[in-house]
Amino acid sequence: TFKEEHQSIEHTPVEIDESQGLILPNCGLILLHPFLSILFEELGVLSSQKQFAEEHNDLVVQLLHFIATGEENVSEQHLGAAKQLCGVPSSYPIKKESVLLEKHKKEALNLIQTVLNYWSALKNTTAAGLRGQFLTRSGKWVTTDEKIELFIERQTADILLDQLPWGLSMVKLPWLKNMIYVTW
Repeated sequence: TFKEEHQSIEHTPVEIDESQGLILPNCGLILLHPFLSILFEELGVLSSQKQFAEEHNDLVVQLLHFIATGEENVSEQHLGAAKQLCGVPSSYPIKKESVLLEKHKKEALNLIQTVLNYWSALKNTTAAGLRGQFLTRSGKWVTTDEKIELFIERQTADILLDQLPWGLSMVKLPWLKNMIYVTW
């Protein structure tokens, strides 16, 4: 039937050449890198080897999407940056229905508030402001065997990045094999 064919197509992995670069929304999530390990440890989704079990892929990707957008409804086309940051293959299909519990959303909002507290230049900014000005920013993600490069779209608000109290040009996430080199 059409429905069966459509479902099988929807979940068929597609080979993507990431060395040419992927243009993705929500690449501004890279700003949160100092807090991601703590968040994932708090939620119990990181193994002792600092890796995610495949059973947690939907949760970690949906959680980063929620942090970036405040939305629980997910569309595969908006999940690329979250997948890349979590080391989830681009071809891995994420559930459309939310797997987030209240405790996940609460931790996400706490993370945003923590960022606003540390980044004094944003002291009067709301969660929506952080999302709109930075987290939802588009970028180009280029993955090779040796490194990951992330090129973020520039905007006027970027002058505030000079006051960011943590480094951003080189990011190492324990669950990713390669260093991320960020150009913002």
